[in-house]
Amino acid sequence: SVMTFNLLEDQLEDSPNTWEKRKDLCISVITSYSPMILCTQQGVKSQLDYIQQCLQGYEQFGISRKGAEDTSDQ
Repeated sequence: SVMTFNLLEDQLEDSPNTWEKRKDLCISVITSYSPMILCTQQGVKSQLDYIQQCLQGYEQFGISRKGAEDTSDQ
């Protein structure tokens, strides 16, 4: 199975949608479906690293959403 998940880049600290407030829910949703392939959108390196840490058995690949030469969100 394939799952696509929009991580919604981290929001301002006073937002109800900060990554800190959403990260465990995101992991819970992903694990409830246990996809063979997980595709993400809008994720920055810190979010992708957290998901990788929590979801053992998945490998990461891809490039920055800003292009292969951009390393500002890595």
